[in-house]
Amino acid sequence: MVFEVVYLRCIKSHSMKHKNLLVGLRTLLFLLMLFALHPEAQALDSLTVEAEETWRDTLSSVGVEAAFRKERPIHPLVYGSGRSFSTEEAYRYAGSLGDVARMVRSYAGVACPDDSRNDISVRGGSPSHLLWRIDGYEIANPNHFASIGLTGSTVSLLNSNLIANSDFLTGAFPAEYGNVLSGVFDLHLRPAAEDWRFRVQSGWNGFELGAEGPFSKSRDAGSFQAAYRYSFLDLLAQLGMDTGIRPKYQDFTLKLERNLSAHWSLSALALWGISRLTLEETSAKLSTGSSSAFAGLCLSYDDEGHNKAAFRLYWNRSCCVSDIEQHAENVYGENQKESRYSLSAKWENRSVPRNYWVAGAGLDVYDMHFFSRSATMLMGNLYFQDEFRFSDAWKMTAGLRLQTKHLLNHKHAKPEARAALQYRINGQHRLALAYGRHHQAQVHTLYLSSNETLDFTRADHVCLSYDWFLAEKWRLKADAYYQFLSDVPVEREPSAYSALNVGADFYIPIKSGLVNAGKGRNEGVELTLEKFLDNRWYAMLNAHLFRSRYVGSDGVWRSSSYDLRNIVNAVAGYRFDVGKKYVLGTDVKFSTSGGKPATPLGGEFHAGRYPKYLRCDLKCFCRYEARRVAYEFAVDLQNLSNRKNILYEVYDAETQLFTYYYQTLFSPMYTFSVLF
Repeated sequence: MVFEVVYLRCIKSHSMKHKNLLVGLRTLLFLLMLFALHPEAQALDSLTVEAEETWRDTLSSVGVEAAFRKERPIHPLVYGSGRSFSTEEAYRYAGSLGDVARMVRSYAGVACPDDSRNDISVRGGSPSHLLWRIDGYEIANPNHFASIGLTGSTVSLLNSNLIANSDFLTGAFPAEYGNVLSGVFDLHLRPAAEDWRFRVQSGWNGFELGAEGPFSKSRDAGSFQAAYRYSFLDLLAQLGMDTGIRPKYQDFTLKLERNLSAHWSLSALALWGISRLTLEETSAKLSTGSSSAFAGLCLSYDDEGHNKAAFRLYWNRSCCVSDIEQHAENVYGENQKESRYSLSAKWENRSVPRNYWVAGAGLDVYDMHFFSRSATMLMGNLYFQDEFRFSDAWKMTAGLRLQTKHLLNHKHAKPEARAALQYRINGQHRLALAYGRHHQAQVHTLYLSSNETLDFTRADHVCLSYDWFLAEKWRLKADAYYQFLSDVPVEREPSAYSALNVGADFYIPIKSGLVNAGKGRNEGVELTLEKFLDNRWYAMLNAHLFRSRYVGSDGVWRSSSYDLRNIVNAVAGYRFDVGKKYVLGTDVKFSTSGGKPATPLGGEFHAGRYPKYLRCDLKCFCRYEARRVAYEFAVDLQNLSNRKNILYEVYDAETQLFTYYYQTLFSPMYTFSVLF
């Protein structure tokens, strides 16, 4: 195993004083191997699809939701920078692997720092600036092999089979969203089916068993959804089939719902996941893994008229461990833990004509244990927002949010203004302008590295959006944006370091004595031409031209790690019937972008650039549909041309040669699923 040997040689050749480098390499190399060699296939089916777009509406065992306006975000106060998506898109787009984070890479404004992971950079921002929400709960990194403080990894812990129509937001967010600088995943889990249903499938995310349905025939008795997944490679290894690498991971999702009365309902959500991988080579051994647990209760009120309210109580725990042994002696160990206890409330009101009011508050307690230090941090928020419709053509929304933080006797409070204006020129054209001031706490591991005085990082967003509905199922969308970031952590002494470059790796560099003196700037334009799925085909072409720059404590403006400058995506798919029970389909995706910023040997930081990125994915599937059961087989060819897109390079001073490490090479993924 090439990556394994390279990794262990790195361990032997580096001094232990370079712990940050070792911690980062610990998973970077072997998980690149995991992605390059993984023979599993993506999970390719979903029980929840759109009534107006589904090609499976003849299958009685598949749940069908009411149609929704795909050209608009679900959240009513998002006017421009955002869009809705269906869970079927996570399986439909080639290369998505049933992962919503990989799926949104097909959208304008989203960059892929490393295609072996599901990190995303939104409009030039760090992946650590992203916010994940599920059914109104904020959740930490929802991935296997995850590091605390990051938002991505290699294998998603979220089960896309349970996700309903959701929102992906890219800037100038409503006041409801806080502690975020770049983008928001606002995911919703679908309701359970009205009768018992079961699912068996195997794919990239593991071997899965799922069940759902009502507790009894009475609708008031409540319903449940449950899904369990286990690493398919580990199952093969237990059956005696050697695949060369044996990642172990498993996860479980459970959702319960019950109506308490005509207006009150109670729901519970639980997520659990654990992952572990061990690599050995002669005299060295690496073990790494992570675990996540989430539990939440939501009490909801809806008078089906003017008022809605929700009260949430939830807990989220994350753990990350790593150990390195040389000659049977432990030379490095890492154990990071964080628990979050949260309480939130939200109220919506439409009793005043032409007005829509939203207000809420939240309190979070973080119990942090990183390396040898521990601390408790309190964060609170209070927000209010109103929308007023001047006429059928004009509407405006304005809001205010207060965000606070208390850590080790250091207190910070930040007010944030949000506003947006929309003008419907006619039935085909719509124009929107939005502004938002946003603050985010630093990655928590930085606080416990002698940086407890650090304040929030601030970002001011201005977004202009234009929508043109060319014809039925066709849309042209254009966006222009400007983001100015300030109070960014940098070093006291002049250097090129900035916390804006943190977030797209398997580790977080440990720095001490940082100050909020850095700045950043993201600006660009996006253009999307899209044909929504209709008459069995869909297509989308988009382009993103942008710059992402920052200034460190040395006062020099330079490209950030996410300054790819240009991105172009093209996706399309077609499916057709063969007889009455078979469906065949194919999907293709092409992506290209400017090269990643690079540092020439002996040159300035990010003064160079790697070659441009190119990748093409192709997916084909065959589905058999009967009255109560469906079978599907699919193959997804990742990086069809086997292009070697450079991830990074390492210079060997002894040989005076560079060693190049690449992103995902050609990799066929297979899947087989059964629904009944």
